[in-house]
Amino acid sequence: MRERPGKKRGTSLIEVLVALTIVAILMAGILQMYALALMTDFGSAGRTEMTFKAQQVVEILRWVAVLRQNSQPGPSGTGIPTSPTAGQVVNLPWDATGATYPFWGPAGANVVEGEKLPYQLSYSYQSGLSGTTAVWIITVTAMPKIVTSGTVPIRLYLGNASANKRIDYVAQIPQ
Repeated sequence: MRERPGKKRGTSLIEVLVALTIVAILMAGILQMYALALMTDFGSAGRTEMTFKAQQVVEILRWVAVLRQNSQPGPSGTGIPTSPTAGQVVNLPWDATGATYPFWGPAGANVVEGEKLPYQLSYSYQSGLSGTTAVWIITVTAMPKIVTSGTVPIRLYLGNASANKRIDYVAQIPQ
């Protein structure tokens, strides 16, 4: 027996449009998740970079301390105090005009990899004890650079909370 043409059912244009609308709404939500994940990843990359740089500063300070303890000549132009005092803060150079840039910059220790990075490095001294041994408690701070007129970093950290990406890295060095 033959079917009549009126009994066949297909997909109407309205059904297709409704399905496409549902898919578009779902895709918008998924794309927002990707954008949020990308911003989170940028924030993590910034914190990782600043933590690595803080570790490099501590290793340089340890190296110079070992040289001094063994009465060996240390590098010149470091800006590292020979007799630090508690509470003393030392800022690493942010651009090539800093007196210590030749040591900390790309031609030296390469901690400051270039001019006008998106963060500023500094370290401070506090006196302390490790058991009975006198130590310096070194706090290296890496803080995103505030953008002001004329001192714009070459690149900035992305994200709404980029100014809150401060890193404090603490280590001990024998006095």
